[in-house]
Amino acid sequence: MSTSNLQMNHEDLDDYLNTTEAAIYLRIFKSDRVTPCTQTIRNLLSSKKIRGYKPFGSILFKKSELQYQIECSRIGNQNGNFKVRR
Repeated sequence: MSTSNLQMNHEDLDDYLNTTEAAIYLRIFKSDRVTPCTQTIRNLLSSKKIRGYKPFGSILFKKSELQYQIECSRIGNQNGNFKVRR
């Protein structure tokens, strides 16, 4: 395998978030509404509600997968019926 296949550019790295960034992206904060709640992110990961990656010891989350999770949890539909989609 050539080294050019293994290299990632900055745009590829921008697609991934660490635990704190994922909490901010999902707007999950502690009760002070200022500090991102990384423990909740870890709980979601351990309960397999979100997916993460651990390539070098740090947990990373793909931004597009978090966005997909948000879109799949939509409540309400066009007829006015409110249901949680899972």
